[in-house]
Amino acid sequence: LARWAVPRETSAATFGRRALPIMWDYCETAPIGVSTGSFEGANEYAASVVESLSLLKGQSGEVHAADAAAYPLPDDSAAIWFTDPPYYDAVPYAELSDFFYVWLKRSLPEEPLMREHLTPKNREIVQDETKRFDGGAKDREFFERRMAVAFAEGRRVRSRQSFLASFARTPDGSPIFFRSESTRH
Repeated sequence: LARWAVPRETSAATFGRRALPIMWDYCETAPIGVSTGSFEGANEYAASVVESLSLLKGQSGEVHAADAAAYPLPDDSAAIWFTDPPYYDAVPYAELSDFFYVWLKRSLPEEPLMREHLTPKNREIVQDETKRFDGGAKDREFFERRMAVAFAEGRRVRSRQSFLASFARTPDGSPIFFRSESTRH
């Protein structure tokens, strides 16, 4: 499932594209070598992540499985609010995440967050007219209305000395990056 990245002369991520198309430029890596895809390279990468995380010593965080339009956090409590929201109908995130979810569920059988058969899709904020929410189609209006609610929730939980960042795309694919620091008064 890995493809060949010609400019870098290395293997590239499976999901570097927004689909799993037939690939004529696929490649295989050599796990016993020292190149991309080897055990040595993977161990070096994992070690660099552990080393970076050690810089966070004494700091803590929380993880919640929650609806973006109804965070379980109190007002003014988040120091960082970062999001990479869906792009209207560009990527079927919930269906794509099922690809990983079924395998992750097998490796963490006792994890309470992994109780569902597949990922929840009812409250997903995406433009997909074939899906329904509260009796209506998940059309462009639904997407924009629910995104506004989600961003309002993000603003509600942000602390006064916080950082907000979001990366998004317009319906025509143009990138937008929002960033603000300590903007709440």
